[in-house]
Amino acid sequence: MCIRDRCRGQQLVNFEDLREETGIDNQKQLEDLLVEMIYAEILKGKINQKEEYFKVYTCASRDYRQEELPSIKLQLQKILRKVEIVQNTLAQKVDEMNTNKSETLDFIRARDKERIIAEEQGTKLVGKQGSQGQS
Repeated sequence: MCIRDRCRGQQLVNFEDLREETGIDNQKQLEDLLVEMIYAEILKGKINQKEEYFKVYTCASRDYRQEELPSIKLQLQKILRKVEIVQNTLAQKVDEMNTNKSETLDFIRARDKERIIAEEQGTKLVGKQGSQGQS
């Protein structure tokens, strides 16, 4: 994040410095990148297109203050609980689907078996009737 590092501790950052830092020569592309970083809340500031500088209000840090850690831990624990709930729900759904699949296959096998038996009995009956009719 060379732009963030360049902006840290600065009030104004010249576009020329950002171009050198990023290797982006096109001003529009550089401005688009700054806008993306503003939307991502990495930077807060104002772009001055005419004077070609970025006025830095705040810059996100890679490091967290000690007093922020309990809050971050709580947020991560909430996310973990949600993930566990989703995992359990998915596991239940998979079990339900496997049970339904098994029941459906059992039904199809039983139906096919009955159909085969009925067809065999029908053939035997036709065969007996045919031989009785010839006598």
